[in-house]
Amino acid sequence: MHTDHADERFVCAECRGTIPINPQIRRALVQHGCALCGASIPTDTFC
Repeated sequence: MHTDHADERFVCAECRGTIPINPQIRRALVQHGCALCGASIPTDTFC
C-alpha cells in the first residue's frame, strides 16, 4: 500500500526553513540535523 506523504513538511525551529518529508527524510533529519542550517533535530520532533 502506498501512502502519499506529499503534504508533510518539516519546519526547522532554528532557521524556520521548510522541507517536504517522507519516512526516509524524517530519519535523515534526526540522524544528521536540518539540511538547511545543520541544527540538531530532537528524536521526539516527529512523534
